[in-house]
Amino acid sequence: MTTSLRKPVARELVLDDVPFKVVISPQGVRITPKGRRKGAEVSWETILRLSERDEARPADPRVVDSGVPNAVVTQVAKEVSAARAALVRAEDQLKASADLPPGLRTEMEPDPVYGPNEQRSDWFIEPLLTPAEVASVLRLSTSAVARLPIRWISLAGERRYRQSEIRQYLAREERDGALRW
Repeated sequence: MTTSLRKPVARELVLDDVPFKVVISPQGVRITPKGRRKGAEVSWETILRLSERDEARPADPRVVDSGVPNAVVTQVAKEVSAARAALVRAEDQLKASADLPPGLRTEMEPDPVYGPNEQRSDWFIEPLLTPAEVASVLRLSTSAVARLPIRWISLAGERRYRQSEIRQYLAREERDGALRW
């Protein structure tokens, strides 16, 4: 299963000993020489048109004048074309399979009345609490919070606690009778 591209992804690419910053976003691909602010941007529509173009046809002037190295554009176009072909093959194989679970079938074929199902993986993002916030909730000092048997996450070198972990800790302590307020 693939992850949908919702936020820009930045990577470094070295071509002919020159480093470039490549940013892939939902709008397209932007290539900037490393350390510079301005670069060339190519939309996904342009890349798709380039991948479908025959060698006999003249080049699209917008692609040539964009300033993007041809090697990068050609490689991205090939990868996009290969990914699209793989998705088509996978869809054909899934549709041909007779042993599909009902849940997967409903995802593939939208409901005729209500349309496609809305698929949101980010419907809930759990807030992370600082040690001071946990101390305030539990009415303890921040040093006492650090000694509690609660799992924490290191975020930018600092401890952060999930709300669900705090709730589980409180439920455990209440169940065991160790919590006295």
